[in-house]
Amino acid sequence: MNNIIGILLKDTLSALDSQINLGMGKNSSYDQSNVLNIVLWASVNHTSAESSVFELKQINKKKRIPSADVVFHHIERQIYSELQTQLENLVNVPCQMAQRRRIFGKYAAVAIDIHDIPYYGKVNNSLIMGCKHKNGTSYCYKYATIDIVEKNQRFTLKAIPLTQLSNDNATIVNELLEHAMKYIHVKICAS
Repeated sequence: MNNIIGILLKDTLSALDSQINLGMGKNSSYDQSNVLNIVLWASVNHTSAESSVFELKQINKKKRIPSADVVFHHIERQIYSELQTQLENLVNVPCQMAQRRRIFGKYAAVAIDIHDIPYYGKVNNSLIMGCKHKNGTSYCYKYATIDIVEKNQRFTLKAIPLTQLSNDNATIVNELLEHAMKYIHVKICAS
């Protein structure tokens, strides 16, 4: 399974790098693929950018890895609606690649989860929500995901950012399942 996940990660990073434009300058210390690799690692492992940077530095001791602050700087510079459109167009690419390679198989177990990412800055963004006080903050970003779950490995098929107006769980679950069923037959769904 690790080989399959490695192939999917490499294909996904390549697709991200070709479809997303972070507008990084030529004089930047890192290239766009370095920044996107951290974002991809964090999303696949359901962890923070800081943890992803630490893990990638442990794995690739010789490679220069940008800090989480560098990643956030380049992402925060983006116009949200443009980035979301690029990501929505891109989200089907790894799913289509996996489907062409017949990686998914006919039936798959899926999990639907809601994730909180702690937020420590100024609260002036519609995507920032209140949450239970943890690790020095009472604010977070929230998003819902649907993942293929197989042998303790996860492959995210879709993520939806949540806002204070995203209070209809049935609509969120329905949207996630409809997307997943474009690629797989859902065997079991857990949340």
